[in-house]
Amino acid sequence: MAFASRRYSRFFLMGLFFLFSCLSARSEQAFKPASGVNVWGRPGLLLGDSFERFAPGTWIASSHFLFQSFASGENVSLLPFGLTYMAAEDLVFYAGDSYKFDNEGQGLNLLTAGGKWGLRLEDPAWQFSLGMDLSTGPASDSLGSNTTDFIPTLTAAYTFSNGLLFNFEMGAYLSGGGLPAYIRFTPGFAYPVLSDVTAMLELTGHQSQQGPFNPGSSVVLGIRGSGALHLQGFFGLGTSGDAPSYYGGVSLLMASSLFEGFI
Repeated sequence: MAFASRRYSRFFLMGLFFLFSCLSARSEQAFKPASGVNVWGRPGLLLGDSFERFAPGTWIASSHFLFQSFASGENVSLLPFGLTYMAAEDLVFYAGDSYKFDNEGQGLNLLTAGGKWGLRLEDPAWQFSLGMDLSTGPASDSLGSNTTDFIPTLTAAYTFSNGLLFNFEMGAYLSGGGLPAYIRFTPGFAYPVLSDVTAMLELTGHQSQQGPFNPGSSVVLGIRGSGALHLQGFFGLGTSGDAPSYYGGVSLLMASSLFEGFI
């Protein structure tokens, strides 16, 4: 326990150093954070969702590898894949699933589909959205009982003059299978350290009817490249609750329609 605490402390200090470096950067920084999708194939940073206005008609396909190790000793490998489509300037749709390998078996995990509506404000530095997702699965009986969740979401983001992006996502998981509802939130930061490289830091937490409020249940650091074909990788530590004690992943493919209109 003491070792885990020291390990988390070092990781948390790394995150503080990352934020301090970003905030102390010159205000005339001209770079902008690299656009892209999160592990689940939805517009966002590493784990959390966001909203960004791509050119209408743009699609983004993605696939990742994700490894999770839990304090219980369970190890889980996931191959998430997803597709995002920008239907209009203020409307985006997406769908995704993952192939899961764990101690119990393997198979398709949770199919999630939904969309977000972007809200326009006078200040272009702000980006807000309201969304609704539907998640159902797993498709394989060996991975557990099938449930269906309805997930209303809210995202808010602000880009500072030096290029630092703050993003916040919150979703309420409403289970159709009689399970307790819970709220999950994911605040995060992104900063373009180079014209084509963006560093990202995120925290995840949740609150359920059966447990305490767990702020920062996982801390995740990662980088993302820019361009029509993206690569991104990350790692992290679980800090409380039932969060995984380790994340590791890399984007295998990220592309836009005809490699045009992709910011």
